[in-house]
Amino acid sequence: MVSELFNGTAILDEPHYLALESLAARALADDEPERAFALSDRRCRIDPVPQPHCYLLRAEASFRAGQPGYAIDDLVEVLDIAPDDLEANRRMLAWSTGRRQRAAARALLKCERNIDVLRHALRVLGEANDRPHAAITVLDDTIRGWVAWTQGASAEVSIRAGSDTISSLIEPDPFFALSSATIRAASFVLTRPRSSEPQLASIAIDGRVFHRVRMAGNQDHCYSAPSENAAADGDKTTVIIPIYADHKATRACIESLYGAIEPSPGIRVVLVDDATPDVKIKHYIAGLAGRPDTEILVNPTNLGFVGSINRALRHVPFGDVILLNSDTIVAPGFGDRLRLSARSAPDIGIVNPLTNNGEFCSFPVPHQSNQLESLEAITALDQLAAASSPAGDVVDLPSGIGFCLYVTRACLDAVGLLSESYQRGYLEDVDFCLRAREAGFRSVCAPSVYIGHAGSRSFRSEKRSLVARNLAVLDRKFPSYRAECAAFAAADPLRAARQAIERRQQLADKPWHVIVSGEGAVGDVVRGRAEQLIAAGQATLLVSIRPGRSGAVASLTDAGGGLPQNLAFDLSLAAELQALDDVLGTASLSAIEIADPARVPAEVLDLLLDGRAPYDILLADSGMILPPALAADLGEPELTRWQQRWRSIAEQAQRILAPCPMAEAFGALHFPGLTITRIDAGPADAAVAAAPRPPAGPIGILALRASAEEFNALLDLIRALHERKPGLGIIVVGRTLNDIAAMRWPGVFVTGTVHRPELRRVLTQYGVRSVIAGLGPPLFGHPLMQEVAQCGLPLAQFDWSMGGYQPAPGDLAFTPELAAHQIADRLVQWLESR
Repeated sequence: MVSELFNGTAILDEPHYLALESLAARALADDEPERAFALSDRRCRIDPVPQPHCYLLRAEASFRAGQPGYAIDDLVEVLDIAPDDLEANRRMLAWSTGRRQRAAARALLKCERNIDVLRHALRVLGEANDRPHAAITVLDDTIRGWVAWTQGASAEVSIRAGSDTISSLIEPDPFFALSSATIRAASFVLTRPRSSEPQLASIAIDGRVFHRVRMAGNQDHCYSAPSENAAADGDKTTVIIPIYADHKATRACIESLYGAIEPSPGIRVVLVDDATPDVKIKHYIAGLAGRPDTEILVNPTNLGFVGSINRALRHVPFGDVILLNSDTIVAPGFGDRLRLSARSAPDIGIVNPLTNNGEFCSFPVPHQSNQLESLEAITALDQLAAASSPAGDVVDLPSGIGFCLYVTRACLDAVGLLSESYQRGYLEDVDFCLRAREAGFRSVCAPSVYIGHAGSRSFRSEKRSLVARNLAVLDRKFPSYRAECAAFAAADPLRAARQAIERRQQLADKPWHVIVSGEGAVGDVVRGRAEQLIAAGQATLLVSIRPGRSGAVASLTDAGGGLPQNLAFDLSLAAELQALDDVLGTASLSAIEIADPARVPAEVLDLLLDGRAPYDILLADSGMILPPALAADLGEPELTRWQQRWRSIAEQAQRILAPCPMAEAFGALHFPGLTITRIDAGPADAAVAAAPRPPAGPIGILALRASAEEFNALLDLIRALHERKPGLGIIVVGRTLNDIAAMRWPGVFVTGTVHRPELRRVLTQYGVRSVIAGLGPPLFGHPLMQEVAQCGLPLAQFDWSMGGYQPAPGDLAFTPELAAHQIADRLVQWLESR
């Protein structure tokens, strides 16, 4: 079955991830690492959510195939997602050296049960470095683990629960497996007291604590509702901010909060000093103690984010609360508008605002961390949000996001405290919201409110791994939650609110370089061009044309990640076309590039070429000569008129831009007398020498369009090559219209989507010895074509200039008129001559 799939004779639908994984594992068991790599690589590429075990399988295949560097790269991916993954750390310990090996050794000390591996880890860390090591496993009724040390008489393990502490002395055990002539070691078991409060386990050598583990309480907490005498204060809203680190962000947050609540006497503030080690933060908070609207709670020891929030919630038994991160910036009136949204329906329990960094609620791009702006810019965006959505309007969410949660008192009384089951403060907010939903309360977003959020300042690079750990806990409690999130992302109910804000945004703040194109492969060329312009400091606005329900739709996007990101106009409606004209009319345009003539509607072209700015033509394809989407429907007179029209447009253009040598030669052929300007790095870029390839290795074919025309040309070429050279391996690099159909051919494998930064690795790991590019219609300047031209491999491609293009020594150019069998003859001759 492995050979059948690798050779393309098995039928396998892309969603069958586990089948690919099983086949890859079987290939490893059969000592076929190259095939195992291909299958596991395919598994990684088609999986919408990266899974650690997929990368682990690919790493094992790479290592067995003699490519340890790539194997370690995949282990880095695994450990970035799941730092405690046992198998990944074992392999990193065995395969790597230096910093990565030591990090794997430290990780294994926490979870490894294999004594031989633990001994190896201790040797890597140095048996005689005078540093003790320990591991603690937390169970409901006990903690257990081991301690290894080189200096000191004995060890002590302790559990602190509230004000009580229980301890046990640990004497060295010479018979314990980790004991040696230089290491004292012993195992331990200690009974946990029953408590609803968090507990702290610690291990000390001669009184000096070197290892701590914070543990959730092991008995249910009874959350008591407020007494009746608190009803007088029930209309107050309390903002709770836990504080630990980052003096600059903390100060900016608190100062913006005081500015925002100045006209709101019904809001008070509780600041929780979570035993911050930052002297500047302590001094700053101490200076706020005299404010009548502020109360400061100081934790004697660090309780973490959840512990600090829960302490404040116990301290505030009345009124609604706003749980606010200390790395946020808020605008005036935000609390009152959140309260208005919370009061818009009796079953609303939790309200989020929009923010730059807040998963569902992120603006302008959802589920991404957008740039954090200044207080002035945040205030301006908040004002736009308030003007764009009626006060009190809400959009339901799968759950709230904890950067800023407005929680009603009714919801708090029903749900209680945040769960202590999530490590170091990620997803406990989701858990709270899902428990609130079980109690009958909705989580919503108020799109009329916008705040800033830096995000991940507490844990920075650890966020991904913490989320991965805690997701496993959340999945056990709420197994359908992730599917709900995927459905929400696909439907995107907040898109209308984001668009409404952007339609009020003026684009006159900077000079825009506008590029108009369709989507697909030409869109890939345009995005590469946009990166080039952005690197040169030029603000770039993409106008992308795509099919809509009733006609073409034009989307406007700032290629640099700023506003706009959500603007879309239905060009079949006169009012929408006028709205597009109005938006572009407010923009300061420095230049316009037309990159996809076949897909730019005439009305958009007329709008852009009315003298707003000088315009260029980007030769990304043959749309001005033979538009692929229209050629079948155009007779000779219509085609001639099309070409004459675009010749006239080209003659009035400021420049004709060529993104590669082939485009330059193509432009010289079809536009004689016009100057063609190269915009790529040009011939000065020397090709990088490729790593040696086995002479019998496979050839690579770049798949760039995933179109029917390219796919038919690909199948015709595969068929012709198979007839002439049956044993030839073919790696299709990219995604086709039907990958499985292509892989039915013996020796053919399709990688799936490949991005430019990973192309060289893919070519190396598949052992590709030469590359064929450009099947299907003409396409110039595609990022993958530019990358392969620089990677040092022999390159074969169509010569769309009919002889005007000069290939590099050792490369092959053939005319597009050749039939598939003729191309195959040329290719086989070219391959055999090398």
